[in-house]
Amino acid sequence: MRSTILFIVLCVSAHADTLILRNGTRVRGRWWATDGKLISFLVNDHLEHYSRSEVAEVVFGEERTANSASTPQNR
Repeated sequence: MRSTILFIVLCVSAHADTLILRNGTRVRGRWWATDGKLISFLVNDHLEHYSRSEVAEVVFGEERTANSASTPQNR
């Protein structure tokens, strides 16, 4: 039973989202909530609040970089 709970906790904690601010800062954590003015983001077990006007983008799941993106190759 303990190993099942540990597995679930590890799977949940492995999920990470990225908040990209307009100034270029990237914040890794978990999206929590949003309303008309704020985006709430869980960062290191602490709930942080960001003004929607500060946020350029939210990437859900693992953020892909240009180097890791799949590109078709001619064979």
